[in-house]
Amino acid sequence: MELQEIQQSLAQKGNAAEALNSLGSLLREESWRNNDEVKPLITEALGLLGTDEIIDLEVLRVLVNFTADNDENRRILAGEEGFWDWVAGALEKPGSVSERTLILMTQFIHNVNEADAPAFTALLGDFRESLVELVGQEVSEQAVEILSELSEKVLWETSQEEATQLVNQMKDEFEEFDEELQLYFSLLFFKLTKSDTLQFDPHATLGLFDKVAQGDDTSRIKRYLFAGHGNIFSQPSYDNWANVEKSIDFSVGEADPYAASAVAIDIGNCVKSENDQNRLIALIDEKVGLQTFITALLGRPFSDVVQYQCIHCFTNILQPHTAALILQNWHHLGRMVKAVLDNAQFYPEIAALMSKFSKKLAKSVETGPEHKELWRLFAEGAAEEVLLSLLQNEKALSLVDDEILQPAFLKALFRVPQQVDVMVLLDQLRAQAVFLHGTAPEQFSSALTESYTEFFTSLSAASSDHKDGPGWNVVANNAKFVAASGAKYFESSQEAVAISQDFVRTINSA
Repeated sequence: MELQEIQQSLAQKGNAAEALNSLGSLLREESWRNNDEVKPLITEALGLLGTDEIIDLEVLRVLVNFTADNDENRRILAGEEGFWDWVAGALEKPGSVSERTLILMTQFIHNVNEADAPAFTALLGDFRESLVELVGQEVSEQAVEILSELSEKVLWETSQEEATQLVNQMKDEFEEFDEELQLYFSLLFFKLTKSDTLQFDPHATLGLFDKVAQGDDTSRIKRYLFAGHGNIFSQPSYDNWANVEKSIDFSVGEADPYAASAVAIDIGNCVKSENDQNRLIALIDEKVGLQTFITALLGRPFSDVVQYQCIHCFTNILQPHTAALILQNWHHLGRMVKAVLDNAQFYPEIAALMSKFSKKLAKSVETGPEHKELWRLFAEGAAEEVLLSLLQNEKALSLVDDEILQPAFLKALFRVPQQVDVMVLLDQLRAQAVFLHGTAPEQFSSALTESYTEFFTSLSAASSDHKDGPGWNVVANNAKFVAASGAKYFESSQEAVAISQDFVRTINSA
């Protein structure tokens, strides 16, 4: 049919099914979707909804093609309130009309302009309950895809009963899903688990990692599952102690690396105090053996940076004897460190976890040249905060003689910070104090004089601006001790001695 014939047939309601079919076929072409002459026909088509199932299906086909990759047309249809009232009723009747309605709804999430996406997903969010009910009757890929694209705020309105139903369906049928449906369900799982009010049993879904289909989206699916389990294990209302023995057993088994990292988060989250730490270490040792646990986790064939979030667990069980066991596996640890440092700009939160752990390890462990390859990674990765922590550890100072670490240590020691941060300054000052207080070789004096004077010149200026700020009195007291030690160490430099003495006098008179 030509456009004029279609228009006449729709206006006269004669042979409407054929006219709608012809219109739907025309709209497969982008040029027709953009043609203003077509738009009045959409209104005619909407008026035919409810005639019978055949007409409804043809109207929906017209709308699917009309809205394909066209945000302007989507906006037009989104404004048709009467049509969306009809959609609500259509979704309540499983069958061909409901299925095609879902296909139409997915047009509002596929290739959508970023500016239009919030309004379109909000529109679809009005049908959340109907979509959940449809999935409960029979898993529909389109319904799950739409649910997975809804905002977290809308999804968090899901009742506990509905959320449990969705997750149970995912758990029971996951292996039968194709890769796309696994992706949609895992994204939905991730969003639901970000709620603080919905409760889930994470150990019941850990087996899903082994059922993920192999394909282009395998890593994405596992990442969503991993993040979802991490969400549950980190919920304020979740009792990590309740099933931590399951997590400990799981961590040393033949688990998928994503799953092993997830349970490590659970184990680490048990620690809120020193008593918790002691209790957890004793439990791990009793259940599987501390060395077995550490070796198993460090030796996992991790291949994705997100898996290195397991380092949080090691941070929370770090004591002198656990640190020594960790360092026995320094080759495996080094692989983790390098992967995180190489990707720090892309994964800043994971880099922060690694930095926290590495600083704590560097300050507490007995280490030396036998582990130099590990510590060199921090020099090569410009992780100066870890090098400064090493310098605070008198049991690690033999590393100062290493040909690669030495210049990195000296560079970090008196580097002028770009921004004033009390905690960073304190770390730097403590490293300086240990280094200068009787352990710094005399041959470094000339190499450090210039950076020392620049550091204290900068610190003197910062003191004027921040002297009343929180924590600055602690900075000042630490800096005064360093300045007093510096005046002796740099006694051959009049400038260094003068600025040291001036700084001490200024602090004493404050």
